[in-house]
Amino acid sequence: MYTKKICSTDKEFHDTPPQFKALDRKRFFYVESHFKQLITQNVRGHANIVYIIVAYGYFKATGQFFNSAIQEDVDYVAGRLKLKQSFRWESYNTSTRNRHREMIIDALGFKPFNQTTIQPLLPLIRTDARSQKNPDKCFISVCEWLFEHKVETPDYKTICDTVESVYKTHMDQQIAVVKNKLSNNGAQKLDALFSKGKDTYDEMETYRITLLKKLNQSTKTSKIRENVAIYDTLKPLYDIALPIVSELDFTKDGLKRYALSVHRRQVFQINRLKDHDRHLHLVIFITHQFQQLVDILVETFLASVKTAVNKAENLAKEEYYKQRQEQSGHTQALVKDTVDLVSLVEKLKETLNNPILSDSEKVEKAIRLISPSKISTENVNSHVKDVQEDLDKISGQALEMLFLEEGATSLQLKCSDILRRLNFDCDVKSNKLIKAISQYQTKNGKVDDTFPVGFLTNSETGYVDTKDSFRAKLYRILLYKHTAAAIKDGTLSIVNSNRYRQLEQYLISREYFQKNRDHILNLANMDDFKDVSKLVERWELELDAQYKETNEHILENINEYIETDGLGGFKLTYERNTRTEVLSEMENDVALFPDDQYIRIAEALSTVNAASGFLDEFEHNSIRYRKPRPEDKNFLAGIIALGEHLSVPKLSKLAREIELATLESTTNGFFTLENLRRANDAVIRFVNQLPLAKVFIGDYGLQTSSDGQKWTVAYESLNANKSFKYGGRDPVVSAYTFIDIRGMFPYSMVISGAEFEAHYMVDGLLKNDVVKSDLHSTDSHGYTEAIFGLTHLLKFSFGPRIKNPGKRVLYSFKTPSFYKKKSYPIFPKERINKDKIIDNWEDVLRLCSSIKLGEVTASQIFKRLNSYSKSNPLYEALKAFGGIPKTLFLLRYADDVGMRKAIHRQLNKGEAGNKLDRALAIGRADYVQTIKEDQEIAETCKRLLKNVIVCWNFMYLSKRLSEAKTDIEYSLLLKKIKASSMLAWEHFVFHGEFDFSQNSLKDSQQIDLQKILDPDLIKE
Repeated sequence: MYTKKICSTDKEFHDTPPQFKALDRKRFFYVESHFKQLITQNVRGHANIVYIIVAYGYFKATGQFFNSAIQEDVDYVAGRLKLKQSFRWESYNTSTRNRHREMIIDALGFKPFNQTTIQPLLPLIRTDARSQKNPDKCFISVCEWLFEHKVETPDYKTICDTVESVYKTHMDQQIAVVKNKLSNNGAQKLDALFSKGKDTYDEMETYRITLLKKLNQSTKTSKIRENVAIYDTLKPLYDIALPIVSELDFTKDGLKRYALSVHRRQVFQINRLKDHDRHLHLVIFITHQFQQLVDILVETFLASVKTAVNKAENLAKEEYYKQRQEQSGHTQALVKDTVDLVSLVEKLKETLNNPILSDSEKVEKAIRLISPSKISTENVNSHVKDVQEDLDKISGQALEMLFLEEGATSLQLKCSDILRRLNFDCDVKSNKLIKAISQYQTKNGKVDDTFPVGFLTNSETGYVDTKDSFRAKLYRILLYKHTAAAIKDGTLSIVNSNRYRQLEQYLISREYFQKNRDHILNLANMDDFKDVSKLVERWELELDAQYKETNEHILENINEYIETDGLGGFKLTYERNTRTEVLSEMENDVALFPDDQYIRIAEALSTVNAASGFLDEFEHNSIRYRKPRPEDKNFLAGIIALGEHLSVPKLSKLAREIELATLESTTNGFFTLENLRRANDAVIRFVNQLPLAKVFIGDYGLQTSSDGQKWTVAYESLNANKSFKYGGRDPVVSAYTFIDIRGMFPYSMVISGAEFEAHYMVDGLLKNDVVKSDLHSTDSHGYTEAIFGLTHLLKFSFGPRIKNPGKRVLYSFKTPSFYKKKSYPIFPKERINKDKIIDNWEDVLRLCSSIKLGEVTASQIFKRLNSYSKSNPLYEALKAFGGIPKTLFLLRYADDVGMRKAIHRQLNKGEAGNKLDRALAIGRADYVQTIKEDQEIAETCKRLLKNVIVCWNFMYLSKRLSEAKTDIEYSLLLKKIKASSMLAWEHFVFHGEFDFSQNSLKDSQQIDLQKILDPDLIKE
């Protein structure tokens, strides 16, 4: 398809014929023999022949007929037919034109656009309506679908009317649900959100709906109380909204878009909507906000309990060590007293048994020996008393219980209101802990000796329920502690939560999977894994073959870069560059980037946007937005403000021709995470078209890697954890970023600094649509056996850089002795549990299908599986299976020094990307955003800046290659480019005054897109 026609929703552009270049005319106005025969048989007159060929060429390129034609095209066709007279499209008779259109449609195998032929298209439009996709984006999808399915593309109005009709029908159905399900009383309660509380005339009062928008991320008692107050306001509204939202036909993305539109709109904008439309917005917003709030309250509860328990443990340790020092001094004093007394007794014995002394002399000497100056009874008694007190002092667990009890009041203020409101998805009768929680909720947190203690350990019960009293404070904090532990390990799940549901609720249901197994596996591209018995046979053969190949290469000295230890382990060595290679690189050194001028980041953004059109991906968060779109410079300014850790107000002060109000409305209305990710994708898609980008793809294909970089957060955030190593006393997040071998950044996310990164690696690989990785690498912390298993089933090639690979456990289906008998220097340590894999294979497939089809993310499910790891058979089976691809990789890793070097080089690119991250953060060295999505918006803006820098570098170097005057100059330049990184940024200016005037945004390098996109640019 001629791509020009599917990339715009502009009416005039759509309904205007394509602008052909010379090669296009030659291609599309070529008439195949079968159509030439039709023309000869059915078309009369030179003019009609010219017109039908022009219409034929246009339709072949776009699948669309036009009511006009470009005169140059008409003249070109007439010239090819060797007709000298002049032809005007306006002379083309309407009835003749319609008859010719039927001929063209039939000749090219298309179908006319009518209600019958577009029936299969309507579900696609409805899906976009369910997702609340912008109608302009839907318009483009419709054009693509029509051409792909060989259906005539009609004019702009017809497509718009079709899209609008489906969208309107869908919306009318959702409005009908609200009308039917929402009672008058419920509507009144929703509309009450637009009041200002007690004194509606006080201009300083805040609207109730505004108060519901801001959910606190702090664990301070006052902030928790604010969240609890919001919960109490939302809960009755949620009970009204949930039954309605359950009946609505929106996707998760569609619901999120509605909720976000309410969140970002001003109160008057929502209030002025028609009644049922306003109520539709409100019920979705309330449902989304309530479920988010439940997760925040749970996270707050867990964080508060963890802090209190850690504090008690630390205080207990400090007290214990302090007591040990005091006890040591007391004991030493008593020991000294004992030694002195023993010495005294011996001297008395010696005196009394001395035959030389008379009785009076013995008495006199004994009195001198026991005089106060020699030994003090008072001191001895004091030392004995000290030691006795030490023995009576509590220590160990008793100390911890004491400090837990001392901190109970503070923790109760934070956790009591939360625990009383959480709704647990658990059978009360079968769970001892839930019985205690239920009674706690029933009695509004007032604990007495009637509360059950069955969930406590025996030792804890002894401390709580003593003979003398029932320690209610200690019981309360132990209840919090056990509840937090049960939530984390999955014993307790939370109703209305997104993060803490039961494991089965994340997955495709077992019944549905069994009923539709083949269809689901086909959708997930997992047909290869249906028959586990045949798979086990194949895996056994693959492992045997790899053990043989790796070991034979060692025995035959083909693999020179490995040392074995005789115990089945090995150590790897690496090839170094020779002095000749180093000198050769120095001799061929060529300066790549301009050293006499600097490129301002705003200019780079403008230049790359002109090439890739990434700003077209920014759509307003409301599909009903009809105001004029802000100028491009406001989008560029917003990207810089967030990507460089500058605030929007600060950037507006540093920038020319940028107004704060316009910039704020642009970032609030258009800067969604989805838009920014699509903008990044647009830049990468453009780079994918550049011939120069392909020279970096080596023997292992398009390599990618991922790594996290720690950043402190300026304020309290539930998405951040304290880490003294990375942030001292400040909370820390990790910006987890993906990079490919060319230096492009296809995906990123912001996670807690304490999270295990391996699970998020799978999320990123699945969500990245523009870079299909042939080999993905991480450092050692980025892998587990379960991750090896999952990536294999999802058909990703996973190759981490593993520390001490020779010490890792290798597996096989056969016993280790089988390989030892062959005198193999490398042999397995453990056998694969084949039965465990086979018995749980259906659940493993169900898990992977759920992840692949987007029912759940890998990070969500692995958080649950990790907590079940000791007993969950699904997780154990996935780990057992993961031993197979892990072993295959380790054996290949040991055998292929080229792979090891390629992985190492790729991970070094990630380190270079991290340095560019720091260089861009000119505003401040931390995040000021506290909410995860806001942090990810800032990170994705920064990723867009990095992609623009790399893209500009590719464009500039492509320009230099196209301008090389000699073959030698071209060859040296290309060789230098291949050996260099596209992550260079020394020639860019990231700071100073930002000038967004038209002159400053012009491309100073005058890069010719046609030349840099020329497939013949690279001459190997």
